[in-house]
Amino acid sequence: MSKALYGYLGEPRAYVLLKQITELQARVSELEKALQAAEAEVLTLRAIADSKEEIRALV
Repeated sequence: MSKALYGYLGEPRAYVLLKQITELQARVSELEKALQAAEAEVLTLRAIADSKEEIRALV
């Protein structure tokens, strides 16, 4: 078959593309989880900073 249908390793190009899409979807999922964790950390740090400001205002 022609190179248009097969990749360099003799695998069908569609298979290679589907495999790459699956890998990219997994990476996006990992990045979304990391983003959620970072957002939660930011919210926690803001809450801590706000509580420190309230304590300073009371003193």
